[in-house]
Amino acid sequence: MTELHSILERNLRITARGRYVRWLSRRFGKIDFLQTKEGEGQIYLGNIYIPARLDKKDRRDEDMGGEEALPGRDAGEVIAETPFIAISGRPGSGKTTLVHALIDALSSGPETPFRRAMVGDTGILPIPLILRDYQDDLPRLATFGELLDLWWRRAREEARDKGFRLDIERLAASAAPEGDGMAMLVFFDGIDEVGGAAPRGKVLAMAYEARKQGHRVVLTGRPSGFEGLESTRDPSDAVGWISEAHPPENETASFLPAIHHIQPFARPQIAQFLERFYRLHDDWKRIREQSIGEFETALDQRDYLLVLARRPIFLTLMALVHATDRRMPHGRADLYRRIIDLYLIRQVHERRLRYATDGRPMPHWDEREVRRALGFLAWRSQRRGAEVEDSDERDKRRVIWTRAELEGELTVLLAGGGPDGDGSDSRRFRELAPADAGDLLNYYLHPAGLLVEPAEGRIQFAHLSFQEYLCAEYLQGRAMAEGSSYFLEETRDLLLGNLALPGWDEIGILFLIIHAAQGAQAQGSAHLEVLAELDLANVAEARLLAAALTGRDLDFEEGERVRWLPLALAAALLHPREGFARRFRDIAAWREPGLALVVELLRAEDTWTALREWLLNDELPRGRRAKGWRKRGLGKAAEQRWREPAGDDSWDVDEEFGPEDARASSLLIAIDDAGWGLDEDENPLRATMDADLEAALTDWLRARNPSLYRIDESEEPLPEPTYTGLALDALVPTQGELWFETLSRVPPEAWLLQGESWEEYFFWEVFSQPMVLLALYPSPPPLRYPDQPPAVSGNALRRNPRRRRGFRRIFAVAVAVAVAVAVAVAVAVAGAVAVAVAGAVAVAVAVAVAVAVAVAVVVAVAGAVAVAVAVAVGGCTAFPETPGESGGDGGSPEGTAGGIPGSFRPGIGAIRVPVRGPRLVRGRGR
Repeated sequence: MTELHSILERNLRITARGRYVRWLSRRFGKIDFLQTKEGEGQIYLGNIYIPARLDKKDRRDEDMGGEEALPGRDAGEVIAETPFIAISGRPGSGKTTLVHALIDALSSGPETPFRRAMVGDTGILPIPLILRDYQDDLPRLATFGELLDLWWRRAREEARDKGFRLDIERLAASAAPEGDGMAMLVFFDGIDEVGGAAPRGKVLAMAYEARKQGHRVVLTGRPSGFEGLESTRDPSDAVGWISEAHPPENETASFLPAIHHIQPFARPQIAQFLERFYRLHDDWKRIREQSIGEFETALDQRDYLLVLARRPIFLTLMALVHATDRRMPHGRADLYRRIIDLYLIRQVHERRLRYATDGRPMPHWDEREVRRALGFLAWRSQRRGAEVEDSDERDKRRVIWTRAELEGELTVLLAGGGPDGDGSDSRRFRELAPADAGDLLNYYLHPAGLLVEPAEGRIQFAHLSFQEYLCAEYLQGRAMAEGSSYFLEETRDLLLGNLALPGWDEIGILFLIIHAAQGAQAQGSAHLEVLAELDLANVAEARLLAAALTGRDLDFEEGERVRWLPLALAAALLHPREGFARRFRDIAAWREPGLALVVELLRAEDTWTALREWLLNDELPRGRRAKGWRKRGLGKAAEQRWREPAGDDSWDVDEEFGPEDARASSLLIAIDDAGWGLDEDENPLRATMDADLEAALTDWLRARNPSLYRIDESEEPLPEPTYTGLALDALVPTQGELWFETLSRVPPEAWLLQGESWEEYFFWEVFSQPMVLLALYPSPPPLRYPDQPPAVSGNALRRNPRRRRGFRRIFAVAVAVAVAVAVAVAVAVAGAVAVAVAGAVAVAVAVAVAVAVAVAVVVAVAGAVAVAVAVAVGGCTAFPETPGESGGDGGSPEGTAGGIPGSFRPGIGAIRVPVRGPRLVRGRGR
């Protein structure tokens, strides 16, 4: 090499840098589209890349909520301002893509603020160190200079293969102090991929060394890559030195890496991505606006899609699925299946590239075996997640395994055993062997995908949704492998037996969706055989039936859904506290037959027999042969639960009220929940209740004559409503025959005590009923709907405190009268007896005197009472007769704004009694 500072040498170095930049542009400016097709579909990164945003705050995808403003700042701006920066990002958040995009921005394309800030007057050399490519070399490398030399050698070899000739000596001289002294922008990409704390600490020390030499440093990795590297006071310590707060003593802040976190995509970024994505292919351009509209609508309607779309890898997969299939998958199960398909294609492509780079032959792995092993890990994770503390919380069920644990699970599986060596999975692996467990785990982890490593040596599924889907897919395949004769038996053991575990209701739905798709000839109805197997007496299985019949994930013909109506209603009757019937409101096909069915049940002598006859009377549901339906009906266990109800978490049964009360209240609750014939949307007071339903309820009330109240003299001498009374109260309209029939059964005590608070005098609980209150106050405030302005003030809709105080005065005086009379009589009688005994006068005379004294006392007290009552009543009558009337301070007993009767709590211990709502149970009702 000639003199370093000669004009010729300087020009040669400029030429060398030009070739290097062109090679970088070629190397990092294009990507294999989604890495799903080798050599095909390459696109320019600039055509699809959406700039990442960084912030000191680490936000999860689920934490974004309604926050749609762009979080943080543009990554390019932050990097341009920060000479030493550490970027943390979750798997699939776009860390490596960010590095590629920044290198491409420096190497080609138009002038940008980032490029101007970085290049300046002296220029800059990008050095992309993809750390996973140096994992095996790190143990023998001691300094940043040695790592840089290795990069130059490998870059020259790779460039030569692509037709570029790099002048490494002149490139190195460009950055050398004795040469051009040009600064470098060194990317240490993937610190989490080099191993444990020791090699990561070595990488950090090299990054620190590069910064001290005047170069700019960008360090990227998953959150696990920065664990164990917390701040220490010694910056020369190879392990540990990143600080988010204060720099070590005697060190300047410019030599400290400031940790920033890649932010989830906000809706504007998602929209920008979709706009660019549908311009990539000519076929997509023609329907771009329609496709974007469909995608955006799907995000608005399905919350789980938006959570996935906030991570670039999943957004890209979703968009590719949508563009390829020309539709957004029908349900989440279909979407998860297609995403997993693409994920495994990408992993195969990546594995092929690695083996090609190493020059080794790649052993063939059957894709079905790879997928089944991943499903096995999902199943084991789901079982383990149900056992953790607070497993009812969704995030808690996404358990974390150690690497050794997962390798052990895979080794046992690939050796032909099941969990804990039980050998229960009869399927065998032909191409995957126990020795492949470690490689298979790496295959799942790299590149980022469905399995992630949130901390070193700790592994979990990227999203619980994928864990749940793969678990359901694994169980369905395992049950099918046993043959059709044993499928239902295996399904009961593997799935139905676990439905009560936290999170397994979602597994059940996904299982049904997957099974429904089996075979074109089944026409999407294979899942019906599983539904027919469900035991409705079991609340978990009843919940699965209700979710399947009322959800949108499974396709039902309208007629088929109607045929399943009796079973759905049976599930609601057996578990009234679960509120299954509330879901029936949204099923339009059930409204007319549902109303006819409940009217029939009300008129029948035996509810369960009538329900069974309705099931068997017309066309039978599919899923079981007619002979099987007629033999089994609604199920023996279900009938026994109905005949002999037992109180549990899904059904309130009180031994004092009896089983008849439990059955009657359950039927009324189901009618109220389903809303058939109630017209609540048009009239919340149910003044337009269906005539047949009202007549049937009235006849049922007369024929059954259920007990609506009971009085337990041992506790409190006040009427307590039974569960039937509570449920009926929620159904009764504000007028008509049913209203009159029900009110005629209200005992006098309930009328007298409505709406009063006695906590100042007794410890009794007082129950307030909307139907009785409406009878006492027949002119409630006018109804006000959301689109109408308020007609009365807020105070006019609350109970008036002065009226309450007036009633309390009346009650206090009445108590005083009773006490005074009792005392007077007692004193008079006692005096008479005492005189008689003493013999002072005759007994007859003594009694006469005592009576005269008592009468005098009573008259005197009565006069005082009359005055007090007159004053109290006068204070009460100063208010309008019609509660809520304009210009008055009177208040309606109802406590709901707008005048619609709602929850009302008159005093101590009073029950919340919504007019609309089934859980009207003292102390334990919902």
